[in-house]
This record gives sequence, C-alpha cells and structure tokens, in this order.
Amino acid sequence: MLPKSRIFSALLVGLGLALVAAGVIAPRFLDANSRMPLDSGTTTWTLEDSDGTALIHDEEGTRPYQGPLTYQLHMAVQEPSGKDVATLRIGETTVRAGSADEAALADVNNLVGAQVWTYSIDRVTGAAASPANINHTIATPAAEAQVPGYWLKFPADAEKTNYPVFDPYIRDAVDAVFEEELEIDGRTIYRYHQAVEPTNVATKFAGAFNTSRTETEGGDSEQTYLYHSATRDYFVDQATGALVAMEVSIDDYYGDREGNRTEDAFIFEAATSDEDRAAFIAQAADLPVPGALTTIGWVMVGAGALLTLLGLAGVFGLFGRSSHSGSRRDPAAQTR
Repeated sequence: MLPKSRIFSALLVGLGLALVAAGVIAPRFLDANSRMPLDSGTTTWTLEDSDGTALIHDEEGTRPYQGPLTYQLHMAVQEPSGKDVATLRIGETTVRAGSADEAALADVNNLVGAQVWTYSIDRVTGAAASPANINHTIATPAAEAQVPGYWLKFPADAEKTNYPVFDPYIRDAVDAVFEEELEIDGRTIYRYHQAVEPTNVATKFAGAFNTSRTETEGGDSEQTYLYHSATRDYFVDQATGALVAMEVSIDDYYGDREGNRTEDAFIFEAATSDEDRAAFIAQAADLPVPGALTTIGWVMVGAGALLTLLGLAGVFGLFGRSSHSGSRRDPAAQTR
C-alpha cells in the first residue's frame, strides 16, 4: 500500500493539472463574457441644444427654425441574435423641443428628422456583421447601406489608438483619435476626438434633401448641395468598450459645388448630461471585465504548475531522499 504522503502528492498532481487546463481554456470564457449583452434592453443617448438651427421640411414647404432641439439615439437588441452576433435597431430622431417638454418630444408635428437603422454586429468587437436597412420616409422602401467601423459600441479593453467611427450623416467612417485618459466615478474612461471635414453628402448617397435650389442675385436659381461637418468627442469605458457620453457639434449647410455656404441646414451643439453619464458608467460597471478574467487565467496556470511540480516531487520521494541517503553512507553508525 502506498504511503499517505505519496497519495497526497498524487492528488496534488491531479489538482495542479486541472488548474493548468482550466487556465488554458479561460480565453474561450473571456470571449463569451466580453460579448455585448443580449438582455441590455433599450439604451437611449439624449443630446439637447437650447438654441439650435434646422430646416423644417413638410407639406407647407421648407422653412428655417431656430430654438430648442433634442437629438436622441435609441438602441435596442432584437431577434435574430445569438452567441456571436446581435441584431441592433437604432432609432435616430431630432425634435423641436427641450427636455422639460415631454409632450413636445412625443408630438410628431415637432419632428425635424427621423430614421431607423437595423443591422447585425459582432458581439465581441462591435463591428458590423451585415449591411443596414434604413427606414427614413413613410411609405417608401427601406434603403441599404454598409456600416463601416464602430458606432455605439467600441471594442472591449479599448486601446489608446485611433478607431474608425461611423457617421450616419454621411454613412461613412471617420477616425476618432485617442486624446486622453480620465478617471470618472471610479472608472477608467478614454476620450476619442472625431473631426469630420465638410463633406458633400450628395456624393455619398442619394437622398431627398441632399440637394436644393437657391435663388441667385439675378433672380435665377442654382443647384446647391448639402454639406455635413462635425466634431464629436466619445467617452468610452476602457474595460468594456461601452459608450458612456458624447459631446457633439454639427454644422450642416447648403452650398455650391465649391462648398461656399448659401444656407444653414442644421446647426447643433450639445453634450450628454452628468446624470445620463453617471447612469451609463453604472451600467458599464455591471458588465464583465475581460482583463480580470485574463489575469485569473494566468494565476490558475501558475498555481496549477506549482502544485503539479510539488506533487511530482512528492510522488518520486524527492523530499525525503537526503536524510535516507545520508544514513546509508554511514553503515557503521547503524551497527553501533
């Protein structure tokens, strides 16, 4: 029968090998836990400008508006979604209203613009996994567009680098450049800055309001084009890639072929409120942290390797050999 020390050592070997195996498999669990949750409900980013500018297009024609504007992005996860891919429904609305007037926000007559994007993303990286269907006008077929780069979800374990971020106004991605690391409400937040140079939207896609006509000094009219320009600051939770706040400045106008401004189209400047930012950061704190799981995996591998070595040493009797070998070298001492 084996000595109890050998049995205990064999158990250590088994435990050590099990820990090593668990540590090696850990990256698979890391991917699973860094995925975008499917039960996150509806997430709404609200930006408010108390003195914005917009052109109102309705059955009465086109007329300028200046006053409170509220821009909202509603993101919801819907079916079909699965292990690797989530289907998102993102609603964009711009309304002539301030935050205190909920009735005005809900009044369709105050609507400046709206469209709904539906597409799939990779749950780990946040990159688009399919083209988007865009519903923008009632009783017209949906349009289709690619969604290059990232939009409302950055990669988990975000890096101090540039990320291509989607701009829905031009339906293209523009780099958001890492600017600084911040500590907000106990979380590490990275700020990325995106600058979109004036872009002729008509050269990007066909749209009902991408062109217009402007009267000239001689009484004639000339065709003008919608130009979009913007700066955005994205505040991203470093560990999870969750977007917790935005600062936005948009300057859209109609201009001639050379880009000379002829009429303001949409001027908007706003930032996420402190209350909303705190709520988004609290949500991010509840998400799994991939970096912590990686550390745990390495600790498990290290601990398992150490236990395996100790167990093997005990199985082969290495701990007791020095004393036994010393007694065999002095047989005379045993006979005295």
